[in-house]
Amino acid sequence: MFLKHLNILYFKNIEERQFDFAKKIVAFVGLNGVGKTNILDAIYYLAMTKSYFSSSDVQNIQQGKEFFVLQGKFEKNGQWLDVNCSVKRSEGKNVSFNQKAYTRISEHIGKIPIVFIAPQDSFLITDYADTRRKFLDALISKFDRDYLNALIQYYHALQNRNNIIKQGEVAYQQQDLIDVYNSQMAQTGELILNKRRQFFDEIKDVLKTTYSQLQDNQENLELVYTSTIQKDFFKELQHSLPKDIRMGYTTIGVHRDDFDILLNQYPAKNFASQGQQKTIIFAIKWVELFYLYSKTNIHPILLIDDIYDRLDEKRLSRMKTFLMNDIVGQVFVTDNHPKRIQDLFADVDIEIIELFSGLKNSNFSSSTYAGRDGKMGIGSKNTP
Repeated sequence: MFLKHLNILYFKNIEERQFDFAKKIVAFVGLNGVGKTNILDAIYYLAMTKSYFSSSDVQNIQQGKEFFVLQGKFEKNGQWLDVNCSVKRSEGKNVSFNQKAYTRISEHIGKIPIVFIAPQDSFLITDYADTRRKFLDALISKFDRDYLNALIQYYHALQNRNNIIKQGEVAYQQQDLIDVYNSQMAQTGELILNKRRQFFDEIKDVLKTTYSQLQDNQENLELVYTSTIQKDFFKELQHSLPKDIRMGYTTIGVHRDDFDILLNQYPAKNFASQGQQKTIIFAIKWVELFYLYSKTNIHPILLIDDIYDRLDEKRLSRMKTFLMNDIVGQVFVTDNHPKRIQDLFADVDIEIIELFSGLKNSNFSSSTYAGRDGKMGIGSKNTP
């Protein structure tokens, strides 16, 4: 999967930008605040119809504007794919694929396989279970339509059940209705649980090998799934009702499950250094990319924000080997220093786009960097 053209209008701090890409690896460089991360987020938005960082679509509209528009032209196995995403304050979100609008935006998920790695991903290790569940659900939903539909139905039933439970003791008078929602949650939850367990079982060896190659040692990285469901989900929901009414929410189910990230059988959040945590995140995201490719046979796009964040030169060199792997379709990275990117990719044909202060299309330069001699070959330049 290759992104050939990107058009951004009124997205976050970007007023207007257009880019054409021709290389496997593209680097956006420049000082903080020039829009590097937001460009990656725009690419992610075209694939997932939402921001990687913001839960509100409207918050992505540039201040003082009424809408934003993102347009991308992708190439997949000789086919051209046109994606258009727009959000208006007064009308909401619209997504079209090859000039045809979706009736259900969720139908777009999975058509553009993509993986994002950002400094904030350390929360996957250190944060609460909700962060890890969202990551897991987003990952599996990218290639499994049944899983995505089950999630939608499950959370709809969960919301209805919680609405009754919040009424307190009066909820006992609606036991029959609660059992209807229990049945819906049990049916969809069983599918979700089985597919999650299957995922962890299938990626176990790849994760171990990937982390070992990145660290160049015998440290062992494991992901261990833990569920609140013991055996019979429907009966356990029935038995948990008194506790749920006291608490005001449903206390068991796949919406409460988690997975542990263990380094040498110890919790990574307590024992891993910052460098190890960054390597763990890359290993997990690489497994995500590998898994997407194995399920879709489409080479995913990889986005890496602030590639030098908390990594030493040895880890970066090992990471670069992964970036050149044939299963990766295209890689977009960001960094503050052009020279540092040139040095890292000295032996790689890479496109470097330097961004400057100012948010319009006139404030960037694009250069193709190639060769071991460290020389810069200028492809195009358009600066104020």
